Amino acid sequence: MAGQSNALGEQTAYDNNLDAPHPRVFVWTQHNGWQNANLRTQIWRINYLPSAEGRGSNHPGFQIAKAIANRDSNRVIAFIPTGVAGRPISHWFGGYWNTLRSVVQSALQGLPNNSKVDMIWWMQGESDFNASQAYRSSLHSLINNQFRGQNWFDTGLFIANETFNAPVNQIFRELDNDNDPYTFSSAAAGLSTRDNVHFDARALRTIGQRVADVFLRNSP
Repeated sequence: MAGQSNALGEQTAYDNNLDAPHPRVFVWTQHNGWQNANLRTQIWRINYLPSAEGRGSNHPGFQIAKAIANRDSNRVIAFIPTGVAGRPISHWFGGYWNTLRSVVQSALQGLPNNSKVDMIWWMQGESDFNASQAYRSSLHSLINNQFRGQNWFDTGLFIANETFNAPVNQIFRELDNDNDPYTFSSAAAGLSTRDNVHFDARALRTIGQRVADVFLRNSP
């Protein structure tokens, strides 16, 4: 799960019923490795959300994983949060890429049966609001050279989530109609925000359902 502030679920609400843990959803945590994902009690890596143990916050990665597990009773979902707030796409080509790669490798070593990554979910664009050719080129390089160049990502399935009302969403939608059978987008239409930039908890739950749809239709 990669991206900037919307990929972190910053300052979103928590509901004891709607956001309760799922027995088949696990997360790579900052201090304790793989744990059954719990939005109230854990600090996740690489970044800082949920930001305080016991406070409760939301996260799109949790909602995606939970939606997939609810729809497919044979799947155990293990997800790795790697969001970074307030950074342009260029951040993923610098030193942070080495950090991300190290965290993913450590997480996978903690799973059984030579596990690999089944999907990269991406929601970044708040810092790259406009649909520039430079962003388009960077996104394709990130997909094909950065992520798909890793031996732990053999499916190649990449889902880019639209961010709120941004021209850059046009570039994400192009992934649905290119010649690549494993790149897709997930729409942000109709999603609610708390400040016209960041999605609220209700929107994150909807994102979970929408991304689960795309994943389960197209997972190799």
